[in-house]
Amino acid sequence: MDLLDAMLNLTYAGHEGLAVRLFDLAWPSGMEGKKEALARFKKLLNQSPFYREMRAMEKQQVVC
Repeated sequence: MDLLDAMLNLTYAGHEGLAVRLFDLAWPSGMEGKKEALARFKKLLNQSPFYREMRAMEKQQVVC
């Protein structure tokens, strides 16, 4: 499993913050392009109908 697969798995499991944290920890120190790589990941994620549906469900409040 590569970094992006792990990030997707975390994101779709409802742990988007952990996915970004994993990205921060895994990115090699001093390597350029970190900001751009994360922006590309988020752009692709936002194009996913599954991600948009998940985000919409997160915004709904459960009333018991």
